[in-house]
Amino acid sequence: MKSILFYGFYLTVFLVFLKWIDFNLFVKNHVVDVYLGLAALLFMLLGAWLFSEIKNKKSIVYSNTKPSNFKIEALSKRESEVLELMILGHTNQEIADILFVSIHTVKTHLSNIFVKLDVKTRTQAVLKAKEFEILSK
Repeated sequence: MKSILFYGFYLTVFLVFLKWIDFNLFVKNHVVDVYLGLAALLFMLLGAWLFSEIKNKKSIVYSNTKPSNFKIEALSKRESEVLELMILGHTNQEIADILFVSIHTVKTHLSNIFVKLDVKTRTQAVLKAKEFEILSK
């Protein structure tokens, strides 16, 4: 029994020694490949970590409150009047008649409002104005 244990122990030591030699020869003969593989593994792990960080930051929780860092470029007095009339449902011509300006002027004001509110349609502008309580009503 004792001799079997010694034989097994020496066989294990010999196999570990052979694997160590095999590993050293592999690394010495393929050192560039090993370093490139390790660098690729490092960059893959870094990319996966960055992706998860970016993905977590992009998930937005919507709420009814105005975000503390939300900033809208201030509307002029006339733009506020145009926006208020637009919220009431008036057409461009009706807004022009009420404010005694040309329809082109109303369209210019609406264009400026859309840019400042970062919207593309009248409906989006109305929703954003109500959501962020832009008008003082």
